[in-house]
Amino acid sequence: MNSKIVLAVFLLAGFVACQDTDLSEGEASFESEFHVKYGNKEDEKKAGENLAKAEKQINEQNKLFKEGKSTFYEQLNEFSDLSKSQFEKEKEGAKIPRTKEGRGLGAILPPESEWYTSPELEELYASRQTPPSSFDATTLGLVTPARDQMSCGSCAAFAATGAHETCMLKAGARMNGLDLSEQMIVDCGYNGKDMNGCEGAHSGSYGRVFTSKLGGQSPHEATYPYLDTQPKLSCPSGKTVYNSGAYVKTPLEDYQCSEAKLMQLVSTYGAAVSYIYASDRAFGNYGNGVFSACTSKEINHAVLVVGYGTENGVNYWLVKNSWGPSWGKNGMIKVRRGTNECGIGKYCYAAQCDKTSGKLSDPPVTPPPKPIPPQQECDLSKTSPGLNGSYTLRIGNIESKVTCTNSICRPTIAGPSNACMYICGKLAC
Repeated sequence: MNSKIVLAVFLLAGFVACQDTDLSEGEASFESEFHVKYGNKEDEKKAGENLAKAEKQINEQNKLFKEGKSTFYEQLNEFSDLSKSQFEKEKEGAKIPRTKEGRGLGAILPPESEWYTSPELEELYASRQTPPSSFDATTLGLVTPARDQMSCGSCAAFAATGAHETCMLKAGARMNGLDLSEQMIVDCGYNGKDMNGCEGAHSGSYGRVFTSKLGGQSPHEATYPYLDTQPKLSCPSGKTVYNSGAYVKTPLEDYQCSEAKLMQLVSTYGAAVSYIYASDRAFGNYGNGVFSACTSKEINHAVLVVGYGTENGVNYWLVKNSWGPSWGKNGMIKVRRGTNECGIGKYCYAAQCDKTSGKLSDPPVTPPPKPIPPQQECDLSKTSPGLNGSYTLRIGNIESKVTCTNSICRPTIAGPSNACMYICGKLAC
């Protein structure tokens, strides 16, 4: 028997065996596996209740998968202990601009009078070219690794940046070292409305900022790093751009998109941003297979569609998310195609790129974090004794990335000016 077939049978058997045992991990095992800590007993109790709900839902879904009644299975991840409201606040944040003040939780389409389609896309649709039956930009070397928006509602910036990176690669940029700064467009685009920092934004607006303010290029992540919940929200002077070999020439939007149009965009441009509904627990716990359990089509999260195909007779979209590479399948999810699952295809954004001239930039090396001065440490010894190491710390509705020694903790990322405010929202935790 072919060795690859033997391996596949072995892996499948191992997965089925795992599904014979229901999940019942509990807070202690969860904390150990995902390196999560809680600020106090009350937060730990709430997390335990959320985790129990997640395990129940995962067990029910995986039973359906094992019985052949579903096309996907689920698994625990570092977000499984979040409540629905926490998950929505931290992990979503797409919105489409509208004339009236105020915004909903996620993306809301404007009145039809405000919709438009970029002329370049009108021309593409008019050509009636037939897209291939399947397409996968990852196999063509056109997709950068999935990154993590962390606790900031900046999905629109990550999706737009991913589209720009794919666009540049398609135009001839080199993959080695390509990691554009999401923080730059979050800061330079901020207007408190359709580009509102960690409170949600619109990918198309960021696309226009990228071309008009930044000339189609941006700094590298290493020289303008992501700041999570501490954005600057102002555009710095003297920006150093990273010349990858290409630049974004034209942002392309379609407010009346469809799944048929999305196929054309993805196969033509390599990737396209679309918006989806991502608040279902099943979506958050996705493990593998073709996801088909959305309870709504009300879009609230920006993602990057990088391919499409068919798996076991089920059509799917290959979607790059911004919840880190450990979520889903290497940061990706397959979403059922042809039924507007999760509202995918209502809105689309892509970009055209061209080659640059001149010497290419050498990939910069990410500098080590600057030593954090003593006043930027927070004493958690009374509320959370025994913390030693790096953690995702959750206190109330605040999530922070910290490094601790004997419960004296400091932010892992550069940026926060006061450690306790970053960790617990107070001058002393």
